[in-house]
Amino acid sequence: MTAIVVRQRMDRRIVELLLLGRGVKSICKELHVGKDRVREVREKAKVRGYLDRSVPLPPAPEAIFELFIDRRAFKSSSQDEILLSRVDFVR
Repeated sequence: MTAIVVRQRMDRRIVELLLLGRGVKSICKELHVGKDRVREVREKAKVRGYLDRSVPLPPAPEAIFELFIDRRAFKSSSQDEILLSRVDFVR
């Protein structure tokens, strides 16, 4: 499984536990995730309407939120910029 799939499954599990009425602290202990993560998922679920049950959860294999974008991949270092400017020479 990729990291994205694992994250999507964990998000779904957090929302399911929130729907059962569990608190942030108990979810953190059970799933071994941070409070910030649970709070972030709770806010996303409120925006989507999952917590007030106005929108049902999609079937299990589907993701309930948009894909997670890892912003670390977009960062570059000064060495990367130097190497990119000299790609022709390196080739």
